[in-house]
Amino acid sequence: MKKLILSAALLCGFAWNANAQTSDAGTTDGGIKPTAGDVTLEANVNLFEGNVNLSNSLQQVRGRYFLSDKMALRLGVDLSYESTAPETDVKASTLEFSIAPGIEKHFAGTNRLSPYIGAELLFGLKTANYEDERETGGIERREIKGAWEGGANRGHFLVGIGAVAGFDFYVARHLYVGYELGFEISSRTLSEIETTVEPEFGPEITTTSDSQGTLTIGPNIRNGIRVGFVF
Repeated sequence: MKKLILSAALLCGFAWNANAQTSDAGTTDGGIKPTAGDVTLEANVNLFEGNVNLSNSLQQVRGRYFLSDKMALRLGVDLSYESTAPETDVKASTLEFSIAPGIEKHFAGTNRLSPYIGAELLFGLKTANYEDERETGGIERREIKGAWEGGANRGHFLVGIGAVAGFDFYVARHLYVGYELGFEISSRTLSEIETTVEPEFGPEITTTSDSQGTLTIGPNIRNGIRVGFVF
């Protein structure tokens, strides 16, 4: 309940600030909303959790370039790396990259509200590796390519296409909040898992599990509020 009240208060503060702002263009659209040549940068953040974190489907930061007042190119990008402490006997790492180019069509809305529809392509790649050098049960070393121990953080390749609809609300000059819904068709291919075991006595043993594919068709609810600014 406290988080809800805090988020409501924050939005009220944005609205109050919007009323307090003055625009050189008066009541025309041009003074506060982006025009041809403007660039925006935004993140989709969740204010209803204990901390502020990215919450869109691919954990991306997104930029846009406005070709005109009504058309914009968009590009979402994410690059992340996670690993355990290198000095331990257990070493695990993941590398994840995704990119989503697209286009938006904006409508008149109001002086501050800019509704839009759009489309985007989705591409994602994740790799995972695991190595355990603890000597247990007659095994000196275990290495896994494609996932962590137990199948966690399994690698994958993602490709898809999506349709989006949302809005920008300019709470001040060059500052906006918004929300977006999407409908997505995507194919995710899970990585092949290769496990190599080096026993204390005898040759090493390598086993391989097949890759798996899944097809997703349906709405994509993107939790959180889009917060961005215009260059």
